[in-house]
Amino acid sequence: MEEVEVLVQPCTVLIVDEQDNARLLIRRMLLRLFPDTVDVVAEAGSVADAVAAIQQHHPQVVFLDISLPDGMGFDVIDAFEQPDFGVIFITGFSEYAIRAIRYGAIDYLLKPVALNELSDAVHRALAYLRLIGESIPEIVSQRLMTSVALQKSLLTAPETKIVEGKVSLPTPKGSRIVAASDIVYCEAQSNYTQFYFADARTMLIPKTMGYFEPTLANHGFVRIHRSFIINPQHIRETMRGNKTMSVMMTNHIELPVSPTYQEELLRRLPT
Repeated sequence: MEEVEVLVQPCTVLIVDEQDNARLLIRRMLLRLFPDTVDVVAEAGSVADAVAAIQQHHPQVVFLDISLPDGMGFDVIDAFEQPDFGVIFITGFSEYAIRAIRYGAIDYLLKPVALNELSDAVHRALAYLRLIGESIPEIVSQRLMTSVALQKSLLTAPETKIVEGKVSLPTPKGSRIVAASDIVYCEAQSNYTQFYFADARTMLIPKTMGYFEPTLANHGFVRIHRSFIINPQHIRETMRGNKTMSVMMTNHIELPVSPTYQEELLRRLPT
């Protein structure tokens, strides 16, 4: 049996997931595996709450979901100029693993998480924490080894089903398959998402926008605001002001672009 690393103080942890049950499950698994080694100091269900929790509790490791109601897990990391915490992603989307590597993730776990996988990830996190006080080359070496391990894990990761050019929107009676190219943009409305189509149709879906973001990203969509994800193919015009930006869509609706997302949007536009 693998020996658990013992720190002078327990490793402090923040769990970030939109679903209450998912957070509770990870908390229980950690308590079962590492009752004396890991201390869950807080939980969060959104980007904003996660950032606030990190600022308040200063966790050493953050268990972070990719899809959140007001953005993506990567937005939590981006909120800090020099993040001083390690990240273990726990998500249902395998396609973001390479991006997680670039963010220096300790590990990337796919839901449903097995006990042995979580145990391995925590052991990597504890090893990472031991390196914090050591030399920079050793830390870089550890990060590189973690990246290699993540890339190897991709070879056996289950593929996320993506129908070419199509998006499945859940309805009370099942689901409706629509062409991604027909979607102009979608808007967050509390726990619902409003979809706007090129033919002026709209659909209100009882799922948060964060639920759809990974799927839409696979079709080239980009978030421009905490309330809007757009199809860049339907941008008619971009408008810049004094530190402000907006886009005019092909359905003649003008949408604001938050400063946080301006750089990513400009990168995605044709030069």
